[in-house]
Amino acid sequence: MSALERVQAVRVSEVAAPRFLDGSARPYARMLRGAHQVTWTQLGLRGELRRLKPDLLHAPAFVSTLVADCPLVVTIYDLAYLHYPNHYSTPWLWYTKVLVPLVARRAAAVIAISEHTKRDIQQRLNLPPHKVHTIYLGVDHGRFRPLAASETAPVAARYGLDVPFILHVGTLAARKNIPTLLKAVSLLKKSGFWHGRRVVLAGGVSPGLAGHVEVKATVEKLRLEEDVVFLGHVPDEDIPALYHLADLLVMPSLYEGFGLPPLEAMACETPVVASGATSLPEVVGDAGLLVAPRDARALAEAIATVLSDSELRNRMVERGLARASAFTWERTAEETASVYRRVLQTAAPQTSAPEHNEEAKCSRPPFA
Repeated sequence: MSALERVQAVRVSEVAAPRFLDGSARPYARMLRGAHQVTWTQLGLRGELRRLKPDLLHAPAFVSTLVADCPLVVTIYDLAYLHYPNHYSTPWLWYTKVLVPLVARRAAAVIAISEHTKRDIQQRLNLPPHKVHTIYLGVDHGRFRPLAASETAPVAARYGLDVPFILHVGTLAARKNIPTLLKAVSLLKKSGFWHGRRVVLAGGVSPGLAGHVEVKATVEKLRLEEDVVFLGHVPDEDIPALYHLADLLVMPSLYEGFGLPPLEAMACETPVVASGATSLPEVVGDAGLLVAPRDARALAEAIATVLSDSELRNRMVERGLARASAFTWERTAEETASVYRRVLQTAAPQTSAPEHNEEAKCSRPPFA
């Protein structure tokens, strides 16, 4: 939200549900925490709106209160829960299936984070094209940039990364398709190409999302225990160094609403091999190699090609830097503020909407 205030002079009041039972991963705690956040979104947020009296409410993650005296803008990142319902817990699936369509219809504007997501929203939620706006996410180029060895060495030492590795950044959720990556690694080992490398998985288990059990079972089945490094959740400040240290970022996702890791990796001079599914071709463009998400052999061949062809690797690094430079949070803020202005002008056509002093109150997602 700081980019909105800095670039567009939009006054932002950010509110969120008070933290409740934080730190506990027990099922009853997750259930109570979810109920608390849902209740706050539908009831507590209304009190905040009465107190703040904003010109506009922006709900930046799928859901919002259905009762508000000001225009509503909602950001929908993806509709993965409709495409892969078996990947989600029953309470979350029920909640999103019921509420997301209601919020989308109630909203004056819906922001999608890719053209693929925009088309998905229009088709699945039956919204008119003029109501859905594509606004790409950005890269923090102050953090994600080429790094010196002195900046990356402490991170390498902290995680014991003393051999070459390929990297995956993201949760162990089923739609990340990590088992296909592991099968590709197994093929590379059998071909004699692997040469003692590692696969580093930077991301933890997401409560309520399936997938982590299959990942660990695949490691055991393929006997990759010595080849796979599970880092779990990695602090944000360590992620740029991990990108820089990696020989390659691999992202074979079945479904992404956008896909920030490829852009962040490219900004750190790391080549990218990704799935050609959903939004990832929009993000990667011609700067990386794209493969069919379920084709482990094609993925293995792409990985081997990048690791063995230095000229290709150099071209990918150059194109990646140029590609990533086009995605900035300042641009995201400018386009978001433009949607705000159009919504306010439509809501009050008899008066001119203010150019640079809209107040937008943003509520965080109820399942943060």
